[in-house]
Amino acid sequence: MNIDILNKIFSYIDRGRDYKSVLLTCKQWRILIDDPKRRSRLMNILCTLVQRYPDKPWNWGLLSGNPNITINIINQNYDKPWDWTLVSSCSNITMDVICKNSHMPWDWYWISQNPNITMDDIKQNPNKPWDW
Repeated sequence: MNIDILNKIFSYIDRGRDYKSVLLTCKQWRILIDDPKRRSRLMNILCTLVQRYPDKPWNWGLLSGNPNITINIINQNYDKPWDWTLVSSCSNITMDVICKNSHMPWDWYWISQNPNITMDDIKQNPNKPWDW
């Protein structure tokens, strides 16, 4: 968990009772996400929220690097200000996704760094602007 986020949350707490409530909530959240199945389901809530409320003021730049964001969500919200550097390096982006969505403004420097891209992908796509 990002300590900066917790510090920001705690900076708004000015009563001991509230502080104890937040600590208890954090402990309960930790218990919830320790179960891998439950964690996966909870983390995918973000995708559900983005799909249900695409017109809310999302930080599309930060969403771009979220590993739970799918190409379907990107396609459904293509007009949003995605950070293509982050999308291109996202862990769920594969060469298959890139080829099927070649109209997107991929960042080939970051695609070249993406751990999902294999040497076979490079050999099968020599015409792509790989960053050597």
